[in-house]
Amino acid sequence: MLKFQTKTFFAVAFVLSLVCVGCRSIPEPAFLTAKPNDNRECSKADQIKYKALSNESAELGWRFLFQYLNDSSFLPIFNKQSIVDSMDSFNDCWWFNNENYQAYWGSGVVRGVQATFVDDKTLIEKYLKQSVEFIRLAEKYNVPANQSNNLHLDLANAYNGLGAFYSQTSREKLAEVNLEQARILLLDVIKKEPKNGRAFYLLAVTSFYQRKFEESKKEADQALNKHFKVPDDFLKDLSNKLKNAAPSVKANSSTRQ
Repeated sequence: MLKFQTKTFFAVAFVLSLVCVGCRSIPEPAFLTAKPNDNRECSKADQIKYKALSNESAELGWRFLFQYLNDSSFLPIFNKQSIVDSMDSFNDCWWFNNENYQAYWGSGVVRGVQATFVDDKTLIEKYLKQSVEFIRLAEKYNVPANQSNNLHLDLANAYNGLGAFYSQTSREKLAEVNLEQARILLLDVIKKEPKNGRAFYLLAVTSFYQRKFEESKKEADQALNKHFKVPDDFLKDLSNKLKNAAPSVKANSSTRQ
C-alpha cells in the first residue's frame, strides 16, 4: 500500500487506504460554518493573549497529528482519537485568532488524513479536495518565510493525494492536473532547498502516478541520498512497476532493430 509524506515539521506518512473505522466523529473545521470572534475591540493585552493561546492550540494540534501519524502501536479505531483531538485543537486555534495560518494549514492536513477513514468515494474526494483548499487558504494569512517551503510540501502532498485518487478511479485528466500542480510546487521547493529529501520523495510519488517510473526511481534515490527515509511500501511498489515495464521496453527495442 503506497504511503505519502505529510505534515511540515515531521517526516511521516499517511496511507491512502479506503478503510472505515469507528469512534467519535472528527469535528468539522470551525471556519466552514461559524463566524469568527471579533477581537478588534479587545484591549491590546487581551489581543496578545488570544494570539498566544491560538499558537498554543496550534502547537497542540500538530502534536496530536504527529502522535497519530507515528503511533503504530494501536489499532486505527483507538488511534483515531488523536485526529479528533488534533482537529479540536486547530478549531481552538481559529477561535482565538481566525487569522492564524496554522488553523487552516493544520485543518487541511487533518482533512487529508480523514479521507483514509471512509469508504465512500464521494466523501474521499470531498476530503482530499478540501485538504488542498484549506492549505491553499493558509497562504492568505502571513505564513512566515521560514515555513513557506514546508507549507508548499504539504500542499504538494495534498495534490499528490488527490491526483492518486483520480488515477485510481480512472479519471486521468483530473489526475494529471493535480499531479502537475504538485510537480510545480516541488520543483520550486527543490530549487530553493536542493538538499530537501522530502521534496525529492514527494516528487518521486508525483512521477509514480504520472507513470514516469524511471524518473520516480531517480528521485527516490535522491531522497535516500539526502538521508530521507523513503517508505518501504513505496520502494516495493516502484520496483514492481519497473520490473513489469522492463519486458515491454525490451520488446519495443527488438522491434526497432
